[in-house]
Amino acid sequence: MTPPTKIDTSSLLTILGVIAAVWALITPNARLRLRFCLAWWDWLIVGFAFLLSNYLVFAPALKSLDLYFSFGPWKWGLDSSSAVYLISLAVAIYILFRLKNPKLSIGRTGIFRELVENLHLTKRYDDLAQLLAPQLEKLISIIDRPVKNRLCDKIANNLRISNRETAAEHAHEALLNIVSSPELTNHFALAHPSLCLELIKIEPIVRSDFTSNFISALLGSPNSRLYVELKNNLNVSRGHRLLIPKNNRILHFFFSNANFAADLAIYRDIGDYLYWRLDEDEKIIAALNKSLGSYYDASKYKCPIYSGVTLFEIMVHEGIHQGLQDHLWLHYYSYFARKIIKNMNRQSDEYSGEWETPFHFLLCHLFSVATDWAEQCEWIDEKEIPQENKDINNFDLHYISKEATKLLGAMLQLVMPNKKLTLKSRKHILDIVVSCYIRLKRNKKLKDVADSLLIFTTRGEGNSAPPHYRRELLEIFNTLDDYRLRTDAPEFRAAIESAIQARPN
Repeated sequence: MTPPTKIDTSSLLTILGVIAAVWALITPNARLRLRFCLAWWDWLIVGFAFLLSNYLVFAPALKSLDLYFSFGPWKWGLDSSSAVYLISLAVAIYILFRLKNPKLSIGRTGIFRELVENLHLTKRYDDLAQLLAPQLEKLISIIDRPVKNRLCDKIANNLRISNRETAAEHAHEALLNIVSSPELTNHFALAHPSLCLELIKIEPIVRSDFTSNFISALLGSPNSRLYVELKNNLNVSRGHRLLIPKNNRILHFFFSNANFAADLAIYRDIGDYLYWRLDEDEKIIAALNKSLGSYYDASKYKCPIYSGVTLFEIMVHEGIHQGLQDHLWLHYYSYFARKIIKNMNRQSDEYSGEWETPFHFLLCHLFSVATDWAEQCEWIDEKEIPQENKDINNFDLHYISKEATKLLGAMLQLVMPNKKLTLKSRKHILDIVVSCYIRLKRNKKLKDVADSLLIFTTRGEGNSAPPHYRRELLEIFNTLDDYRLRTDAPEFRAAIESAIQARPN
């Protein structure tokens, strides 16, 4: 190379001016992101490029001092100025690439934590989601390193393990900052539900109320993805069991594996949310006390109560088919029924339709779903049951279905003596239960479930049903409009009469 005879520093001044202007204008968050995205070797490359640019610009001075090494004359029409430009362009492209695909390392977890905190505090939630998604797996690996490896590292290098423990603390704090914020969870639930599902997986590592807040956010917004999935998830597999295709990501994530749903206790998050809405939300109580209108055909798909009830319906059906020896707290239905009856207006005697208000429809729907659970054991394919469930002591293929009969008995005790409901409505609900018993007793394989239904509906759990309930039950049974129900279920009447003669515990 033959250095130019004149030193032209205009290109360097331009580059430095641009860097200074950009650095002055970028926000603290952007500076933190720059620090996070660029590792020490990136700064080494930038520094080398800057030194090389200065080397080319000051070539005449270096040559006079015999400090310049030349590879020969410039080619392709290039000179030192154009070479400096190309070097700057290459560095800029490299930095843009590194900013787009940052990789988290142990040494940068502290910066990552600062960046998460700043994005959170400034409410730049979408930027936070974009930052977090590609780094989540690495964060978890930093936090959840095997103890054995830690001990080996400690023996080999005390300094390295100290750095890793500090990194794990930073990573844990960053994730805790994210999963412990209800406002952030609400935004993620609506805008980034798939990311939320990944965050739920880390709950055993970072304890929080994230799942509860996530479910509340989904059920609290009729425009959330959950409502879309529920409305489009109406195809039946066998019996009353709904299919859960993988493209319904939320439903498939929570309910395709019944053991996972039980371990996560998702029933508690759903049940507590519905209980709270039915107990304290005056707006929804007023809406569900209005005339039925289009609720049955359309509005129910935007109703948090109906949607929560449907989540239970899907979850328990999966538990039945996977042989789970856990009732998945299907008994939440009795709490829902209690609150519905408490909040509903007295039913008009003149009303001739099937359901006067959404509350009346929901109450009947609880009974319909519970009878579906009781009967669903007919459709169980034992090949589908995981071996770990079969290996449980005293495994009962009909365990959840029997728990459903216990639920039906508890809900009947709430409904039969209640004068808020007309006699017609109470007879309709008893029709549902007696019809279920008739279908169960016709299948000899389901005799244990049928017997369980008789016991819990006539005597209650532990023979605890009060005398006035037993008498009311017999009176309503004897006045059922469909005489075939009475003639096809003589055992039902006999069981009620026997219960009346027995002394409650």
